[in-house]
Amino acid sequence: MIMKKGVVLTIVMGVALVIFTLALSALYLMTNESRIAEHKVRRMRGFYAAQAGLVLALEKLRVGDWTYDTTYCINGPIPGYPACSDTINDQDIPYNVVIDVGSLGSGTGPGNAEVNITARYRN
Repeated sequence: MIMKKGVVLTIVMGVALVIFTLALSALYLMTNESRIAEHKVRRMRGFYAAQAGLVLALEKLRVGDWTYDTTYCINGPIPGYPACSDTINDQDIPYNVVIDVGSLGSGTGPGNAEVNITARYRN
């Protein structure tokens, strides 16, 4: 009888160890997938923030509110990028965006601007 109790205890401990290992593996996988999903969401928001900056820049250039060879920022500057000439605070854009407007060639008319957009999506 004592021998059977020892075998049963060993089997129960083995099964518990297997279940514990599977639970730990599942927890690790869920945590890792959560981090990957969060990074993807931030990257997509950063992309759309840059898109919003591009649309804003094109509209401001079209109506003549902005000048060439100037750097504009949405929600503040980004370290390591050109200093801002003007800062726009926009609650709809959750990240900092730098818009660098440079002139191409000698003209400053429509179609002669190079627009570089940078979005910082890590806070």
